[in-house]
Amino acid sequence: NLLKISYSEIERLNRITEQFLSVSRKLEIKQQPADINRLIKNIVNLFSSNKYGVHIKFDPQDEITFLLDEKLLKQVIINLVKNASEAFEQVEDKNEIVINAIKQKHKLIICISDNGCGIPKEDLTRIWDLYFTTKESGSGIGLSVCKRIIEGHGGRITIKKTDRNGSEFRIELPENQEN
Repeated sequence: NLLKISYSEIERLNRITEQFLSVSRKLEIKQQPADINRLIKNIVNLFSSNKYGVHIKFDPQDEITFLLDEKLLKQVIINLVKNASEAFEQVEDKNEIVINAIKQKHKLIICISDNGCGIPKEDLTRIWDLYFTTKESGSGIGLSVCKRIIEGHGGRITIKKTDRNGSEFRIELPENQEN
């Protein structure tokens, strides 16, 4: 199982490299029915053996199948979880990421929240900018690409500060959006 996940991640990293080299090309979204809970569980399993030592809480409520580009959504969620994991490097509290996914009327809502260090208020409007980063080794393309993928699906991604002093990213995707 870990070998299968590793192979999948090598493919994902290859896609990220391709996107980095072709940020200006048109985004191709290939929508197919996706099992959202399985997708998120695979990501949780991937991070359960990571170097960050964070606890990821995901408690699926209902079966959710949704029409979207599963590989691209996976890229978005992995990037957001990775960023949240890195936010704990500055916090000595109980490190926890919470992922929730629900289908509400004709849209999919995925929330990823953490109790990390949060994003400074002055950076909140800039985090979506291409090449903006506060990390020494960051490229500044991750959140920009995430936003581009979500908007390419006809959706939106927002951020807010949580009650736990961390951040919450909220993804909203419309059902049966033509691209």
